[in-house]
Amino acid sequence: MYKYCVFLGILISFGNAGLSHSKNDSVVSQNQLIGVWQVGSDVVSSTLQANFQFYKTGRYIYNFNGYAELNPIFSITGNYK
Repeated sequence: MYKYCVFLGILISFGNAGLSHSKNDSVVSQNQLIGVWQVGSDVVSSTLQANFQFYKTGRYIYNFNGYAELNPIFSITGNYK
């Protein structure tokens, strides 16, 4: 859980840092990122593990593990460029 929170913090930090990239940089384009990305697991079951959802609008949602029922935080949302 700790490593996912650290990763999320780094993701948010870079999103807010105003870093610019040229088109020749090896970064993932917004169109390549769109979809649901499950964190560190290829397990499919009745609920998703921790995952990111990226939308065309620039919005993202980080959902915590669906089995962590006692966790009062279910998701964190934000915007990316």
